[in-house]
Amino acid sequence: MNITTIHPNFRVSTQLNVDLSAAQWGLYTDRFSRPVIEKVANYLNQRIMREFNRGETQDNVRFSFNALAKDFAIYGATDTQVKETLNLILDKAYPNLDAMKEYQLSKKIDKV
Repeated sequence: MNITTIHPNFRVSTQLNVDLSAAQWGLYTDRFSRPVIEKVANYLNQRIMREFNRGETQDNVRFSFNALAKDFAIYGATDTQVKETLNLILDKAYPNLDAMKEYQLSKKIDKV
């Protein structure tokens, strides 16, 4: 068996740790008490880590995060800066997504 060929029973696993503050997320730190807004940041951090570490796809992580962010919209969780931060995290967490899709497509074509 060629070890470089991806096999369904072979999976490389990576654990993601996210510990961003409310300010790093871009939440409304000037409108709410520090303990409250940092708790919101912690919820956002935990959601990304939970979904990623469960092996969810990038799209599923984004969907789950956005669903939670809607609950915290009053704190700025649906604003552009939060979305940009999420995109940066996901781009780092899933660096070879396009390359992997291309590889999988080429393997399907090779089998035809």
